[in-house]
Amino acid sequence: MGVQDIFGKIIGEQIPLLDVRVRRCDVSKDIVSVEMQFGEQTIHVRVDSADDTIQISATESTLSIESEEAIPSTLSAAIGRRVEWWWLMQNNQGYWDAIQVEFAGDNGSPAVCIQLVAAASALSVRNVVNER
Repeated sequence: MGVQDIFGKIIGEQIPLLDVRVRRCDVSKDIVSVEMQFGEQTIHVRVDSADDTIQISATESTLSIESEEAIPSTLSAAIGRRVEWWWLMQNNQGYWDAIQVEFAGDNGSPAVCIQLVAAASALSVRNVVNER
């Protein structure tokens, strides 16, 4: 299943984000993967350390990481919200190294927009702020 199919199903069925887990490198403590659970579908975003690109896949299961890792607040703010938009991002050298996901606002609250950016064999979690 390709990335378009994965997000197409989640958006089409308006499935909210139920949970998030992160996996960190044992030595550096950098984030090396993020798993987002939408219903029975889990999206896995990880860094390919060979070229610092992102790899996105999905499984028809619950989260596979049994851990109490601290979840960045940017990610935890998206729990319970549904995906409105998503983008794959390509850098100026032609590498697909980031994904941006916008989660819908609810009850008058603004949308939550995050980026997962691969660099130096780690994922950086970024909050995208809409300035009006």
